[in-house]
Amino acid sequence: MTGENIKTVEERDGITYTTLESGKVLKGSCVVFGKGVRPSVDFLKVTGIKIGRGVRVDKYLQTSVKDVYAAGDVTESKDLVYEDIRGHALWPVAVEQGKIAGANMAGGGIEYPEEVSRNILTIFGKIIFTGGISTEDKFEVYKEHLAGEYRKILIHNNKLVGFVFVGEVDSPGVYLFIMKNKIDVSENINLLLKGAISYPVIYPSIRNIIF
Repeated sequence: MTGENIKTVEERDGITYTTLESGKVLKGSCVVFGKGVRPSVDFLKVTGIKIGRGVRVDKYLQTSVKDVYAAGDVTESKDLVYEDIRGHALWPVAVEQGKIAGANMAGGGIEYPEEVSRNILTIFGKIIFTGGISTEDKFEVYKEHLAGEYRKILIHNNKLVGFVFVGEVDSPGVYLFIMKNKIDVSENINLLLKGAISYPVIYPSIRNIIF
């Protein structure tokens, strides 16, 4: 249901009732909602800085106005998987962008790599980890349901382009590393799906050093 907003949330007799502004009522055991990010950019409309939903930046995090840079949740930049311009409103992204934008304002000339949309959170002890193309079933799709957990990965041209995990993932950072570096995963589909991929699997030379 798109374009909906929550009006009220009530609990009666152990059941949670959520009334939407359209008048629809949903019931269940809990409510989890995220409203996303809406950058405050209205004050920039008279400045000549190009804006979409947020402030558009180039690969150096420079805006459309020379020598004016932007970083953090307010920015929109190139997405590696979707190959379009979108926001990546996450704390680690903001930290990295801040460092690079600051360096470039001082003449650093450092390129900011294309980002990957992702999110991770824990709800009632369950980790939910998503990245890349997560809401669609396209390209090669692999899914697994077991013991209250759910896993889905999407592969295109032997590259990981999206995933959804509800449950344990051994090394979440490895999945982002694989996507950003466009690593061939054709021989590791099963490990990817089980949330068990690791750096030694990707680079056997590391395994030889460790063991």
